[in-house]
Amino acid sequence: MGKRAFAFCICPIVTAFRTLTIIPVPGKETDDFPLSIGGFPLVGLFLGGVVSLFYCVVQPWTASMSSLFVLLALATESFLTGALHLDGLGDCADAFPGKSNRERILEILKDSRMGTFGICAIVFDLLFKFVLWSFWFEHGRISPVIISLLLSRTMQGCLLVTMPNVRKDGMASAFAGNHLLRHKLLAILVLALVTAFSFFFSPTTFLFIAMLLSAAVVTVLWAVYCKGKIGGITGDCLGALNEIVEVTVPLTAAVLSTDVI
Repeated sequence: MGKRAFAFCICPIVTAFRTLTIIPVPGKETDDFPLSIGGFPLVGLFLGGVVSLFYCVVQPWTASMSSLFVLLALATESFLTGALHLDGLGDCADAFPGKSNRERILEILKDSRMGTFGICAIVFDLLFKFVLWSFWFEHGRISPVIISLLLSRTMQGCLLVTMPNVRKDGMASAFAGNHLLRHKLLAILVLALVTAFSFFFSPTTFLFIAMLLSAAVVTVLWAVYCKGKIGGITGDCLGALNEIVEVTVPLTAAVLSTDVI
């Protein structure tokens, strides 16, 4: 029974890391892939820890050096995730604008080639994150960046268990499951735990509420948009959501943080 409980807790985390990063985590993967959404925020926390290391290293240096370390932190985060979410954002930017035919959209999403819209979306996304991370590095508060990495992966899990998956052979298909009750309850539990962690980690209660609401609002809007376009989600939609939340959360905090910096 002990081994079963251990496998129930650890195997989903192994699957989460193997799916969302390029890190060769040892161990057995879970047989119930939707349960791995419980490990998604841990991936975000790990990436937040990596970014925090760069933040700690830059502290003894002058402010002019912070941009270099922000760039290194951003490059490392993108490398560790295999640019998986950036690829999803680019594919969605190519497929969704101006396309009304569902089959055509799905065809573009499946195409490995990147178009002009997709390249522009990735470039602007990275620029936004670079500016926002630089803002928080320079003001000595890294928590909004870490919270954005946590919430982005958490919102992915929430989207997985609430939206239909429109492709049977895509990456998201293994995680979408049948939207069983235990998966929905797990998503609620994970969201509650991440919310509690973010509350104690946030600079102020006001910023905590603002960041959480901003992540929830863009997730709902993105879910509605994807539902209207293709009737559900794909793995690319999840990747795009991750990038949207990673930009929205620190941006919201930066706009509303004049009284705490």
